[in-house]
Amino acid sequence: MKAILVPTDYSEHALNAVRYALAYAEMTRSKVILLHVYEDSLTAGELVFTGLQHSKRQVFEQAERKMRGLVSSFIRKTSTRMEWVLRAGNPSQQILEYARQKKIKLIIMGTTGKGYLARTVLGSTTQAVISRTLCPVITVPHTARFRSISRIAIAVDNNPDSLLTIQDAVGFARRFQANAMFMHIIDTPQADGDAAYQEMVYQAKKRMRYRHVSFHVYAHKNVLKGLDILARKERADLLSMAIHKRHFPEMIWNKGLTNRMTNMVNIPILVIPVPAV
Repeated sequence: MKAILVPTDYSEHALNAVRYALAYAEMTRSKVILLHVYEDSLTAGELVFTGLQHSKRQVFEQAERKMRGLVSSFIRKTSTRMEWVLRAGNPSQQILEYARQKKIKLIIMGTTGKGYLARTVLGSTTQAVISRTLCPVITVPHTARFRSISRIAIAVDNNPDSLLTIQDAVGFARRFQANAMFMHIIDTPQADGDAAYQEMVYQAKKRMRYRHVSFHVYAHKNVLKGLDILARKERADLLSMAIHKRHFPEMIWNKGLTNRMTNMVNIPILVIPVPAV
């Protein structure tokens, strides 16, 4: 049985990601592994009055009580198999280490804010994970609810790296028999006829053996706003983006641009790491 890793800090946005993951897992017949990373750092005063081992045990027991409470609140509402894990240390490091150790194929995490990635603990942890992950990650906005995935928007540009993740993106679409909608944002209406884009479309078609595919071009000076408009226009349930250095999909996680955004893509985003070649 495939496993979906769902990190949680017990916040409302994290709980929403758990709800999303459970519904996703039920449709894909997967199990959900809840992971909470707690801090076990102690102050000098705590060490003096309580002792190191006693305090560490208290921290662990408190984390365990919260996790058991979380599981019990969901266990009667779902038929999905649930497991849970507690780890101490840096959240993003522990999440990535666990995913590598257990060969996790998908991570689902929550994001905060109304249409943008706010810089909270969970938001920064999510960004740290997706920047170093070896497996796909679905980021779930705090207002998003899982619904049957029938339309997946796949963001592509003219960079060859985009082609490296096409099989993974289409694989997600095939899993749900969903429409795979390739979306390309250009600066001007005339740019859709350039040779680079036409070559990208040609190469994309060569790599796919899937009939529910369409290609969409939209002109907008701001790539992210263009994706948001086009994804909403086409009623996408999920937006797939490759993450790699220096090219446009990575801008979604860029602090400066994110802080300027007022209308960020507000649907779950499937982040696919570009494989090393």
